[in-house]
Amino acid sequence: MNRGIIKKIVAVGISFTMTFGMAVTSFATDPNDNTNSPVEGKGTTVEHVEKKVINITWPVTANNDYFSFVMDAEGLIEEAAKYKGAAATLPASGDTHVYFETDTTGTFENTSRAFEVINNSSHKVEISATATASLDSGTMVELVDTAAEATGADEEGAPKLYLGIIVGNDEQAVTTEGATSKEEAAGAPANFELVSEADGSFSYAQVASPDTSLWTKVPIKLTGAVTKVKNVGDVKAPKVTVTWKYTDPDAAVAAASSDCSGTDIYVKLVADANADMSKITSVKVNGTLVTVNSTNIGITGSGKVQIKGVATTAGTYSVEITYDGITYTASVTKS
Repeated sequence: MNRGIIKKIVAVGISFTMTFGMAVTSFATDPNDNTNSPVEGKGTTVEHVEKKVINITWPVTANNDYFSFVMDAEGLIEEAAKYKGAAATLPASGDTHVYFETDTTGTFENTSRAFEVINNSSHKVEISATATASLDSGTMVELVDTAAEATGADEEGAPKLYLGIIVGNDEQAVTTEGATSKEEAAGAPANFELVSEADGSFSYAQVASPDTSLWTKVPIKLTGAVTKVKNVGDVKAPKVTVTWKYTDPDAAVAAASSDCSGTDIYVKLVADANADMSKITSVKVNGTLVTVNSTNIGITGSGKVQIKGVATTAGTYSVEITYDGITYTASVTKS
């Protein structure tokens, strides 16, 4: 056979083999084969973000002697128009003869300057101040419960002093046991934002340039009045110690006491107060809602909340009672 013809046949054979081999390779995987490896997609949960950010700016008390006062039951400062040898400017009207110095120029008022608490939070808080009167030695002047009892003249009697602790618009009479005044301060959620983090999580933080006019400011002051007498005698004005704090008004409060009898649970919400059925809006036992009605809930003669028929087996029961807008918690163990 002619060598040229043989070469052509071989070339054609090689070409056919390559083409056929390539065709077989391209269809090596059957598209209808259901044994292929699975494709997985990883699920990611966006976790809860707490949007209750509490941040309180407390007043600076160092070198701010706002709550020191002078009790002038005989009206001597008024008569002399001086105190400590310097001119004294007193209230133009309604002078109650208890004086707080309100500047460095001898100006006195019957109510102190205010220490200011600022709620820089996203959430409301309750600001409270407790004022306690005491005397290290000697006889303390009689403290009375209202300013009205400490006004006017009683020249032959002993003086009577009224001191009030004021938080915002709430005023309470100062006592030796301690009196607490409080006011709710609104939060400013508009000054906060969600922040998307690089890892996929979120946080809740104050914006870079918050609107300071949205922060709630709560003033704390002392005020006073004393009856005017001819001779103050040997009684002394007390010192007043004031402490302040904040609380979350939505936070749960521990009930005063709780116990179990039979299948019923009994909860005393507040030690010195009886519960009122009409103020109970929600009851949960171990996370399960109990319908608030006379069949399920009662009030005992001692003022306890009675939750009927829920303690059916031995164990510990977690109780939540929402009463007058406050959630009380208790833990009761049945043996």
